Amino acid sequence: MKKVLALMLALLMLLTLVACSDEEETRENEDFDMAVTTNENVYKATNGDEFLYDYLGGDVVITGFRGAEEPHDVTVPAKIHDRDVVEIAAGAFYNKTNIESVEIPAGIEKIGDFAFANCSKLEAVSIPTTVYEIGQAAFAKCILIEEIAFTYPEQTGVAEKDRKDVVLGEMAFYGCQSLGKVTLPADLTEIADQTFMGCKSLMVLEWGTKIEKIGAYAFCGCKALSTVTVPTSLSKIGDCAFMNTGLSSTWLEGKGSIELGATVFQQVEIEENN
Repeated sequence: MKKVLALMLALLMLLTLVACSDEEETRENEDFDMAVTTNENVYKATNGDEFLYDYLGGDVVITGFRGAEEPHDVTVPAKIHDRDVVEIAAGAFYNKTNIESVEIPAGIEKIGDFAFANCSKLEAVSIPTTVYEIGQAAFAKCILIEEIAFTYPEQTGVAEKDRKDVVLGEMAFYGCQSLGKVTLPADLTEIADQTFMGCKSLMVLEWGTKIEKIGAYAFCGCKALSTVTVPTSLSKIGDCAFMNTGLSSTWLEGKGSIELGATVFQQVEIEENN
């Protein structure tokens, strides 16, 4: 499974532009392709949905999903056979076109790589405050999602040994064209490469005061993004991070010394495809 995911990420990286140019538009309708193999432990919900699962110590990990072909609301179980569900594994809901919304229960802590990638009918997702890690390309190409709230609580006063590393993986929301509002955890320190690349409707971005690094192409192609608070902790912005957005270098005026990559705010003329 790890080899498959690594290969998929490599292929996705090849598909992205060196400079967020006209190919950004032609890629909007491209699909990812990934075969996911799972075990055959099956939990059947009252509505007939089937959740494939595996065990992680004394807890449960959701590894796959089967349901009616008609798009419908999906509720991930909080417990299976009296064991807590704590994770959604890599690729568990990948490419499922029969999901309109998904409710993830409190208690789940991790959403794996490609977990919901390419769910083209998915309009809404409820992420509980217990989730502290969202994997690479976890919601990539979910083109109908309009709002995401990833709000793991700030860990002020929590002992160092008990602290969680809050993680938002590369390309986590890549190509989510309808995504207009994003709320991120207070303890998040890095926006990884291409996290929101191609989210052309993104207008509202709420993040904490601990962001230190914004990766390459992180917001490339977010055309509607014209204002956002600059975290005082910000020290580095990667190549093309805000290419083809509504932001410019004036956004950083008076904000101290920030290491900038190449063409961070460059605007590139894009020929729209009909």
